[in-house]
Amino acid sequence: MVSHELKTPIALIKGYVGTLRREDATWDPEFV
Repeated sequence: MVSHELKTPIALIKGYVGTLRREDATWDPEFV
């Protein structure tokens, strides 16, 4: 149970960071 609860947020964070690091993505500096 604990390992599953930890893995899910980590996967979401990795995906979120991966999206932020996309070179073709533009972000408002205030949003970041």
